[in-house]
Order: sequence, then structure tokens, then C-alpha cells
Amino acid sequence: MIVKRQCAVVSLGALLVLVLSANVYFVYIIVDDTAPYGSATSHVSGGKSERSRPYTLLSRGEQVAPGFYRNTTMTAAYHIEAKLASLPLKYRTISPRHGRLLQQLLEPMNKSTTVDTSQWAIAAKWVNAREVMPAWAPQLGSMLHTLCSSRILHADNALQGTQLKLILTLAGGQRAIFKPQWYSREAIIQGPVYAGKDRHNAEVAAFHLSLALGLRRCPLTVGRKLNLRRELIPVASDNLLDTFYQEGNNTCFYGVCYYCSPQDPVCAQKDVLEGALIMWLSPGKLKKLRSPWQRTYKAGVAASFGNPHLDHVDILAPLYQCCILRKSTWQRLRQFSGGVLGSTLGALLEHSHISPVLAAAHLRALDRRLMTTFAAVEQCFSRYGRSSVLLS
Repeated sequence: MIVKRQCAVVSLGALLVLVLSANVYFVYIIVDDTAPYGSATSHVSGGKSERSRPYTLLSRGEQVAPGFYRNTTMTAAYHIEAKLASLPLKYRTISPRHGRLLQQLLEPMNKSTTVDTSQWAIAAKWVNAREVMPAWAPQLGSMLHTLCSSRILHADNALQGTQLKLILTLAGGQRAIFKPQWYSREAIIQGPVYAGKDRHNAEVAAFHLSLALGLRRCPLTVGRKLNLRRELIPVASDNLLDTFYQEGNNTCFYGVCYYCSPQDPVCAQKDVLEGALIMWLSPGKLKKLRSPWQRTYKAGVAASFGNPHLDHVDILAPLYQCCILRKSTWQRLRQFSGGVLGSTLGALLEHSHISPVLAAAHLRALDRRLMTTFAAVEQCFSRYGRSSVLLS
């Protein structure tokens, strides 16, 4: 009888320990889930900062509850940072192939002085299922100049999206989207990755970066300065014209869009407004595919040149969770080893009509973030082997 009571006490004690352990574990999960993306918790021990013990990384293809994704990101950040500290020297050495690549990138970026609207037909033929322009496009510089300089025939509100944009019809019938400038080049928007309005210079930089990386899927984009009184107001639709007004010496308007209002206008410097002009692609050639990794406007639910001092590691989630990368993409990235991606983009952007497009801090951030990408790929190599990660 005494033995049975002792067994019962031991069993109840074990059950109590199990329940308490489970409670502590789930409390830890809840508390840990409030940490920001891309960061790992830490504590101080013996005067030195130490990271908390990470969770095990997911296996490729493993299905887990959505609540664990944030902790997965924290774990990935921990391992990527550790790998970053021990990257091989080859990633910090300039590739011997970079010079030739830079020459190839700069060659078609001449600053043509000829406006040739017949080139719209050439641009339309460029678009196919995998890219919006070919790897070699000698007409590119001339085409960008034409996009930047063509006469505006009509201007109206672009009702797509949530922010203020205009749709312009240029000479020759080509349409383009105009995104106005809201911030100075040096402005740093604090807060989550989606904070603030669209950065017009980020659109220009993203197009040139896509050229550098060989991912030619961004529509042709230029920086353009519009004289609102001379170029826009005479050809504006009535709905757009109704939103114009004068504020001191500056011409302002607020347009028509989801978030547009008289309390939130964009104002020119006197009559001149800078912005990004993006060539409109024919909808008949496009198919909209929702990205499973797209960001949302809801905090905590899984960037463009916003804060150069803050890196969002969770942007690499498709890479560190799937660990699959095209071999050609990896080879292109490797050509920017040694911290030359920022200088390459800077050289391309010197040809822009609104140069300098980016502040120096953003160019430096590119090189730092590329090193983080190298570390993420190296982590994948360690887990699955190079041949399993790189696909033809």
C-alpha cells in the first residue's frame, strides 16, 4: 500500500513538472513572438552579451504552424550572423570578372540627346515571359532619354494602388506612370519596412540594380523633372486639375487615389516636381501572380532604400527556408564580391537625369547586405551541399 502511494506521488510529481514545463515553454513562445523581425534575443552573462539558445532550423519542405515563422526568422538570423563572421576570403576579394561586367553594363547607358518615339515599338517587342528587356540592348540609353524627354500629351490620375500616381500619355502614344518625390535623398524613414510613402528614387535605383544583377524584370524607369505649369496643367484631366492649388510660390496637388486627400498634397519647388517615370507595359502581355512572400501593411504578418542602417533579414526568407538558387544567379552575385555592388550601381546611376539618385549610405548598405546574402547561401551549402542548393 505504501509502495502504491509512493508511485502515485511520483507520478503526480512528474505530471506536475510536465505541465509546468509546458506552461513555461508556451509563455516563452508568446513572449518571444513579440520580438521584432530579424533580431535574436540576448542576455548578459558575466559581463558579456550572449544570444539565447536558438530553435532548430526547418528542414526543406517541412510544414509548420504559422506561429513558428517568426522564431524561424530569429533562428535564421542567428545562424546567418554566425556564418557571416567566418566567411571565406573569396567573398571579400574583388572578382577578376567584375571589370568586364561593369564595362558591359555601362556601354549601352550612353546619354543620347535624340528623342525618338519610334523606339516604343522596339521596347514592346522586348517583353517576353521571362524578361522585359534582353541581356544586350544597345538602344537602352537612347530609349531612357526618350522616356525622360518626350512631350506629354495627356495627364490623369492613375487609380491603381493606394498612393498618389499619375498616368501620362507621351508623344507617340506610349503611356507611363509618374511617382512624385516625397522625401529628400538623405531622409531616413523610421518604423517598419512599409512605413512612409513610395520613394521615387528607389524606383530608379531598382531598375538599374536589376540590370546589374541580370534580373531584367523591372520596367524601364527614369528620373524626370516636370514643370507642372508648362508640361502638366495644360494637358491634365478635369479630375486631376481640380486637385491643383498654389501654396506660396509652390504649385501643389493631391490627385485622386485611395489615400489621397487635400491634407496630404505633394508640392513642387515652385513649378518643378521631380519623380520617377515608369514605362507602362501592355496588360495583354502580363499575368498577375501573387507572391507567397509579399509583404503586407499589417505589422507582424509575413524593402526599398528606406533605412540604410537597418537590415531586414526576413526578406531573405525564401532563400534560407527553401535553400534553392539558380546557378546563374549565384554566379552573377559572386561577380560583386569584394564590396563592389554599391560602386557598380553608383556608376550606372551617374547616367540618370536626376543623379545622384541615392545617398552614399544606401550604396554602402548594398555591399553589407550582399555579404549577408553570401552568408545565407553558405549556410544552405552547409546544410544541404552545394549541388543540392544550386540548380541549373
